[in-house]
Amino acid sequence: MVLSGSLTDGEPWEQIRGQLDLAQVTTSDFLGALDAAAEAANCRAVLAIDALNERHGIALWETRLAGFIGLVQKFPRVAGSSQG
Repeated sequence: MVLSGSLTDGEPWEQIRGQLDLAQVTTSDFLGALDAAAEAANCRAVLAIDALNERHGIALWETRLAGFIGLVQKFPRVAGSSQG
């Protein structure tokens, strides 16, 4: 779960990986590992983003949400969810 209010105006994936202490890992590698873990567990991984419309969320996601979702959709076992 990512709290959108904890993100600033900048590249969301970079900030998310930084919060997870995975700044050295590429976004594709992160999502690939999440996808592989879900496959190994025979389930889906859920990536949830809360508060898209709070704090910096509106400015942050207005131009980036479509690309964010598009990247997640490349990994069939990773499900995305957002809450406004």
